Amino acid sequence: MLLIGGIILGIYFYFKWRWSMKLNLRLKEEETQRLKKLNDFKSNLYTDIAHEFKTPLTLIAGPIEQKLSEGNLSEFDQANFSMVKRNANRMTSLVDQLLELAKLENGKLNLKIAKGNLSLFLHTIAQSFEFQSLQKNIAYSVEIEPLDEVWYDADVIEKITTNLLSNAFKYAPKNGICEFLVKKLYGNVLISISNTVLPGSKIELEKMFARFYQQDTFSEGAGVGLALVKELVNAYHGSIDTTLDADGLIRFTVNLPIERTAFAGYEIVEPTPKPEPVQNSPGISKTKNGSSKDKKEDLPIMLIVEDHDEIRTFVKLALQKKYRILEAENGKIGMEIAFSEVPDIILSDIRMPVKNGIELCNTLKTDERTCHIPILLLTASMGEQDELKGLVSGADDYIKKPFKIAVLEQRIANQIAIRKALRNRYSQEFIIKPKDIAVTPNDELFLNKIQQILDKHLSNPDFGSETFSKLANMSRMQLHRKLMAYTGLSTTAFIRSQRLKQALNLLKTADLTINEIAYTVGFGTPTYFMKCFKKTFKKTPSEYLQSVNNQ
Repeated sequence: MLLIGGIILGIYFYFKWRWSMKLNLRLKEEETQRLKKLNDFKSNLYTDIAHEFKTPLTLIAGPIEQKLSEGNLSEFDQANFSMVKRNANRMTSLVDQLLELAKLENGKLNLKIAKGNLSLFLHTIAQSFEFQSLQKNIAYSVEIEPLDEVWYDADVIEKITTNLLSNAFKYAPKNGICEFLVKKLYGNVLISISNTVLPGSKIELEKMFARFYQQDTFSEGAGVGLALVKELVNAYHGSIDTTLDADGLIRFTVNLPIERTAFAGYEIVEPTPKPEPVQNSPGISKTKNGSSKDKKEDLPIMLIVEDHDEIRTFVKLALQKKYRILEAENGKIGMEIAFSEVPDIILSDIRMPVKNGIELCNTLKTDERTCHIPILLLTASMGEQDELKGLVSGADDYIKKPFKIAVLEQRIANQIAIRKALRNRYSQEFIIKPKDIAVTPNDELFLNKIQQILDKHLSNPDFGSETFSKLANMSRMQLHRKLMAYTGLSTTAFIRSQRLKQALNLLKTADLTINEIAYTVGFGTPTYFMKCFKKTFKKTPSEYLQSVNNQ
């Protein structure tokens, strides 16, 4: 009986234990699910709130930008509106960081690894902080080893580097030190960023990457940047470490892979394959050098005015397939090249020795030889004063460093497209209409001057490109480049086009013979006039006149 009672009791306690374990396990699973749902809800709430912040921030920044662009504010109002816009931009940056964190948590960040020159890319990012180093008088040193052909995600590395440098300049005291060192080590890149720490600061290294961590209640910022850096480094298959050196420097060291084998196949962005060159058939002689040279000559000319060799090289390598690149290391040299070569577009830094970008822009936009050239200004400054000065000086666009090449390329393409649209408008008109094809008041003055010269001399058969350039007070090349920019035609072709358009108008309205019209518009012989007319309008003057009479 005792044995049977013991067995029954043992079975009872065993099942009771099993039931208790199952209950605890179910409760833990339910708690886990509840916490997961709560975490998802919080994450979605952060994301939704962040998105909601974007609309009012846009509505705040928009009117402020419009007010600043008017340029008739008092010094007091200018300072206040600039402060509002600066803080609106800062809030936008924080919102973007929260959205980026939410994306990482949800596993929606996909690396886009491509082959490129990482050292030049990092130089552009490093240079964008030089303005802040001057403001706080910080000794800012940059050492970047050559990393010509490596695999990296430009967007992720930009976010990591920019956040770490921003953090370094934010907490480094005045007259302090900031170091940015990059070197290659066994298939990886080591990015080391260090800055001086205020004496007596209590820094908890183990909490540096905790979200919303702040050194004290008076610390600036929300503590999101370093948490984002940590998540990005982990997603990049890398590591990050923080140390406090004996000489009073806090150092962040990021270790990231730069070899293709370190990344999954779906993370690699393959370059677009180049089309195979067409092989010439036997008996057809066409030199490669000749065709490639002609193709290069047809490209738009871009002048890059930048005092940093690395930035010039970076932009040149990225855009040299679409533009013929000219380079200048300061504003003075840039102006000389602009006057002599008359490029199609100019990309200029603002802060440069000898003459800065604002002076360059002011000079070129007020000179009739170069007033038509679109100018894009680059700056590392985060203040509004430089941006306002640049826009007032007549700059066509304004880009802050660090910039993405894709964005820069699109903005340049937009400016080229605007000029092409103006050329198309010209081709539809019988006479030049300055107000229709001018971009600036100086453009209008120049085009009015050209129209006056044409009205006076177009009927003269001896009126050619040489006479035209002398009357316009320009060299033949300068006038050629100007007319190409406005109309897409060389000087000779432009004169012929104007004569033919005038002849077309006379055929419709005047009671003159074809020979009389040819002499009236300045053609030396009626035969040459008829040849040019048919080539342009696909009809002889007689056929065109007959078609007009039949309508």
